[in-house]
Amino acid sequence: MRRGVGGPRALEELIIGAKEDSFSGFFRLQMGKGRNRIEGALVFKDGEGMLANYRGPEDELEGSSSLPYLLELANDPATSIEARSFAFKSSTVDVDQLVRLFPEALVRDHELDPKVLYSSAIENVRATAEAPPAVDDEGLEIPLEDMDEEALAKGEELEKRITELEALRASLAADDEQLKDLQRENEELRNELKSIKDSSLSVVQYMQTRPKGKAAGTGLKIVDLMGTRERKFEEWKELKVAENLQAE
Repeated sequence: MRRGVGGPRALEELIIGAKEDSFSGFFRLQMGKGRNRIEGALVFKDGEGMLANYRGPEDELEGSSSLPYLLELANDPATSIEARSFAFKSSTVDVDQLVRLFPEALVRDHELDPKVLYSSAIENVRATAEAPPAVDDEGLEIPLEDMDEEALAKGEELEKRITELEALRASLAADDEQLKDLQRENEELRNELKSIKDSSLSVVQYMQTRPKGKAAGTGLKIVDLMGTRERKFEEWKELKVAENLQAE
């Protein structure tokens, strides 16, 4: 394994050296750490470029589309470059197996020719510079004259469906609020019913636990009142008998 750093024409020198040495292995390029890390890889077999990959914080590219980005990465002196060979007997990596596993990362060898590589990089930069600014989809309107009847009908159908869905969502929200109100009212009624039951139970408990024979607020025993009334009745009867005897 060999290590180096990036710089002007670094990638070009790596490719030329790989061809001259019939290199089988890969070059790993890396810059930064954590979320800002950028890395890429170029895989060779017998000096011929086979696979390419680039991965940044926002983009991950495979194959030919990754080459301009790998070139830019290799040109940066802050980039570390690692070269690992598959030629050793201890190596368990098979390039053919990698090709089968990552067909989307395939590159054609002529694309790694320095002239082609730099031309692709220039075109990539130009395309990026000339790209129109992003426009919000909501601001896009298609003139009616450019739309056929089928498209208009479909658009109206979609608008109608959207309106129906919005109305349904609003209705569901209203039903949900109504359900919440009913639940609150039901809970209040339950609490009120429980309060009444508890109050009734308290009265029953009071009646059951107070001293027997007492009338509320008098402190007199009911049996004493009944006895007094009976005695008065008996006295009244005796008085009547005496009056009758005197009359005879």
